[in-house]
Amino acid sequence: MSGSIRLNSDALLAILNLSKDATAIYTGADIVVQMANDAMISYWGKDRSIIGKPLLEAVPELAGQPFIGLLQDVWRTGKTYEARDTSAELKIDGKLTTFYFDFAYRALLNELGETYAILHTTTDVTESVQNRHALEEVRRAEVARTRALRESELNLRLVIQQAPVAIAISAGRNILLRLPIVTPLRCGGVARMKCYTYPFWKPCQS
Repeated sequence: MSGSIRLNSDALLAILNLSKDATAIYTGADIVVQMANDAMISYWGKDRSIIGKPLLEAVPELAGQPFIGLLQDVWRTGKTYEARDTSAELKIDGKLTTFYFDFAYRALLNELGETYAILHTTTDVTESVQNRHALEEVRRAEVARTRALRESELNLRLVIQQAPVAIAISAGRNILLRLPIVTPLRCGGVARMKCYTYPFWKPCQS
């Protein structure tokens, strides 16, 4: 048996639903949603009533976001567009929420090199992006704490070095002479530039 078989929309949808990626097909400069699998419909937070509508009408919260313009560029130029970790504001259960996606808009061309459809595939990477952002925030906070600690230690050293008298640091029940001091230390015979620990209650010996 030879010859090609034209699949109807139900058969095509069944094939799309086998894809692990959310998938949709658009046509025209208005980016009309011709087909979308269950995963894509779920990402949009819509139902199948959007099929046959321009994407901006079907998902109005996309207004002001770059996606419609990108799709129109793909339709006009016939050049595929791909992106990773891209944020999108979508309304789910009436609440506008930020998600992150890896996606591709692939131009499907006829024998004349003209775009006749756009194949949209996308993967939700929100969890991995949020985890990475959280880790980066922890690292930034740690760097900031380390920098602040170093600056604090430096400032303390400068204060002690510029003091006209010997300075002791109290740590719990002990008195700690830890930092270099430019003035000679006569108490207890402690030599300059060295540090010793004395119990808080033990007096210095002359």
